[in-house]
Amino acid sequence: MRVEDIVRCFDEAHESGFWLDIEAPEEADYELLEKTFKFHPLTIEDIRHQNQRPKVDEYPEYNFTVIFVAVWENDEIALREHHLYVGAHYLITVHQEPSTQLKELAERVHKSPELTHGKPAFLTYLAIDALVDATFPVLENLDDEVDKLEDESF
Repeated sequence: MRVEDIVRCFDEAHESGFWLDIEAPEEADYELLEKTFKFHPLTIEDIRHQNQRPKVDEYPEYNFTVIFVAVWENDEIALREHHLYVGAHYLITVHQEPSTQLKELAERVHKSPELTHGKPAFLTYLAIDALVDATFPVLENLDDEVDKLEDESF
């Protein structure tokens, strides 16, 4: 999508909402976030430098959220950092690695736009719900591993 199209959609967001998902951001993406959307430079810095703490920062026009998804990777748990800009009429998600959860949500919303009720706040709920729910299988596997270790040690 061209920058002009993104800006137009963002400007029209008050009518129908707007969701932009940025994967593996490059310099042009950071510039778009800071100069076009006018997001605070500290939020851009948080995205550039991973390993932030989970948090919600409030700004006058939006909230900035950092949330993690736990995944199994080579028999170890890896945490995938996701950043969300949540405004009254938009949601912008930013992440370094592919996000199966957000991709699946985008497909669901594309097939059934009424799913979000035309509200970015509900879309934000769906995104956070998908990201948090993805962590439960990892926790269940970890619990199974702990149970096995307990059985072996007694």
